[in-house]
Amino acid sequence: MNILHIAAVSFNKKSGTSVVIPKIVEEQNRLKNTNVALLNYSRNVELTDKQINENYNFDYIPYNKQLKSLEGLSVPFDRPDIVIIHGVYQWRINDLIKEIIKKEIPYILVPHGSITVTAQNQNKIKKQIGNKLFFNSIVKNAKKIQYLSSGEAEASTGWSSNYFVLGNGIDIPKKSNKRNFKNKNNQPININYIGRLDISHKGLDYLLESVNIIKRHLEDNFISINIYGPGKKNNEEKISKYIKENKLDKIVNMMGPIYGIEKEEMFLNTDINILLSRHEGLPTTVLEALSYGIPTLLTPGTNLADEVEKNKCGWKVEADTKEISSKIKQVLINSTEEEIDEYKANATKFVEVNYGWEKISTIALEEYGKIVSLQKTKGKTL
Repeated sequence: MNILHIAAVSFNKKSGTSVVIPKIVEEQNRLKNTNVALLNYSRNVELTDKQINENYNFDYIPYNKQLKSLEGLSVPFDRPDIVIIHGVYQWRINDLIKEIIKKEIPYILVPHGSITVTAQNQNKIKKQIGNKLFFNSIVKNAKKIQYLSSGEAEASTGWSSNYFVLGNGIDIPKKSNKRNFKNKNNQPININYIGRLDISHKGLDYLLESVNIIKRHLEDNFISINIYGPGKKNNEEKISKYIKENKLDKIVNMMGPIYGIEKEEMFLNTDINILLSRHEGLPTTVLEALSYGIPTLLTPGTNLADEVEKNKCGWKVEADTKEISSKIKQVLINSTEEEIDEYKANATKFVEVNYGWEKISTIALEEYGKIVSLQKTKGKTL
């Protein structure tokens, strides 16, 4: 099967999609009888074509203005069996998508959270205009939509009932987190956030306001809230200002972006992972934390809260500062050492069973194959 992924990938480690999409393409390309390529239409690619080809095992196709048609691609990707389009709002490649639709090449749309109700309400008027002009047709003509979680599917109402749910994969680390915050030997207790410093999207306002409500309890019990991740200067300044004005500097620590071995060490020293996003596709950092055996505290907007709660590897909390502060305090006070050990074991098992790369890639190809077979059958009957 010849598979063409189309996405905007910067290869910047700060971007979740720029990390996970190349991994998806590479893992699918490992399987038998597949030829998989990535057509990258990002304007801001941080690696050279040579570096990408040396570090990734798939056909890499950089987009340029001269590429007006799929016919400009090398065989077999000039006429792929199926196309996987990542993201919805992509004016730059509209002509290619129109060609794909015209030639009746089947494609799957992976919106990465961009068509949830919450996401659609951001820049609402602009999106409504864009949807009417073109983007509704991208969704309408997709053979299927791939949502990354059941939560994302439920939050993306009114688009298409023709979809399947399949998340991203995750590599299971060789080391596991051994900490249990109910063991009194573990001080301070580290509640860690890792992600972009996007205050609204990632719910960092919820986090800071919740911490402010229970700051006395957190300080008295040696509990640290550590914020890891890159961000725009104005967001960093807003967060720092809030910390200073509310005298949270003994509790909340701005740690900056973290990668590689340092990131691994951070996970090994985390007691609770927290993400309070308003909307997500499938947050890779949460899966990473779970893979290390770290219980997580999540809002419904992360699209993993229900699964985590159901599998007893974390806690779900509504996106409300009073409820969040109450939940944090409840987890810290009422959890038993045995319960946390159970949650930690469940966390690793949950990722191994549901998000191992080989399993995810195999299921994806099965879904692609069904669509390709139907398309070929349709062609024979015409």
